[in-house]
Amino acid sequence: MCIIILNWNGLKNTLECIESVKKITYPSYKIIVVDNASANNEAYSLRKNCSGDIDILLTAKNYGYTGGNNVGISYALEKYDPGYILILNNDIIVDPDFLTIMVNVAQSDEKTGIVGGKVYYHRYPNLIQAAGAGINMYFGKSYHIGDRQFDKGQYDTQQSVDYVMGCCMLIKREVINKIGLLDEQFFCYWDETDYCFRCRKAGYNVIYTPLARVWHKNPVKLKIWERTQNKSVRSAIPYYYTTRNNFLFMRKHARGIEFLTFILYFFSYNLIFVTGVCLVFHRDITRFKSFLRGILDGIKFMPKKVCDEKEYILLLTKENEAIVSN
Repeated sequence: MCIIILNWNGLKNTLECIESVKKITYPSYKIIVVDNASANNEAYSLRKNCSGDIDILLTAKNYGYTGGNNVGISYALEKYDPGYILILNNDIIVDPDFLTIMVNVAQSDEKTGIVGGKVYYHRYPNLIQAAGAGINMYFGKSYHIGDRQFDKGQYDTQQSVDYVMGCCMLIKREVINKIGLLDEQFFCYWDETDYCFRCRKAGYNVIYTPLARVWHKNPVKLKIWERTQNKSVRSAIPYYYTTRNNFLFMRKHARGIEFLTFILYFFSYNLIFVTGVCLVFHRDITRFKSFLRGILDGIKFMPKKVCDEKEYILLLTKENEAIVSN
């Protein structure tokens, strides 16, 4: 079992995530932290603060969520040959039993390819962010099951779902062998949806299990007028990638009639709604421009070959160990 944790300018969260993972009941695992070219020498701070049983990889540049995780997955497969890979966001705090439960679910059925647990908001520990997830292919709209509902046991049934959140996703090794790594054309957003759809197309099930619990430090709005981000270039990034990748995902997975209804829906309701959110609610022209650029790039997006080889160095955390170049 290898656990991949991606760090990008989030040192405090990453260290807290690692500490929570170290308390789990699962007996044998290897933590691999990939620093995605963070600023302020965060990789070396991780090396200083982590024990010697954690491998820390430092990439040459920011390869995004997909590319950064692929660096860790490829390294894990080559060095440790694990039966499972767990992708875990660095802003996740885990329940001690979560991994044992997820592996047991994966082992209980040979057709289970990916497993995800119940994700809560960290700020409100009993508030659900996702009990699995689904997508309406006619509108190209994804949704988290149970989002912003307080947990009263209403999602305590294990079931097959369209996809699970990429913040905590257990993948069988045979699935990776069959369908490959994350699609790096997405860079970030919609990537886990794509990966779970590819998994299902290959004949495996994606399973949500309610007993595996994790807490995600994602912002949450209990009221629509609550603002969670300040106006900034960084706050506009999700508007670009979610929009562009919405088109990319639908190109890859939608049938003809589904893609047609998606286009009609997007350029009628969705275009008007997001324009209102950016200009009226947030009063942020930067977000609106990112949204428009996402539409333009989504329409003209041409799949490109992604380089298979990525540059990284392995920072061995044991004192006096050499730095090994890839």
